[in-house]
Amino acid sequence: MTADVGFDFKLDRGDLDFSSGGFEFAEGFDAIKQEIENRCYTNRGEWFADLNEGIPLFTRILINTPNEADILEIYREELGAVQGVLLQDKDISITIDNSTVTIDATLETLIGALSLTV
Repeated sequence: MTADVGFDFKLDRGDLDFSSGGFEFAEGFDAIKQEIENRCYTNRGEWFADLNEGIPLFTRILINTPNEADILEIYREELGAVQGVLLQDKDISITIDNSTVTIDATLETLIGALSLTV
């Protein structure tokens, strides 16, 4: 029996991926990574269906005096909400350089360890 980590339409830079001539699905690690990217790249107030969805990038992260512990907790919550990511302490580091936020993480998932940079 395989673990259910969900699936989604495969995206290429935020748009549906039609490179094979039709719809493709992201499954397994690809689905988990894609959902993480979607969560980390969605700014709060950006999605019309739920204005509370997303990262509070401009109100709590890219501000004059950001609180690093607060920012880490924001991203931990987002990563922990991804289907297939186990809710345990995650190895996450965050770098903020001007207006760029980089997340390096090694996450334990239902199908194994996943390392990524977003």
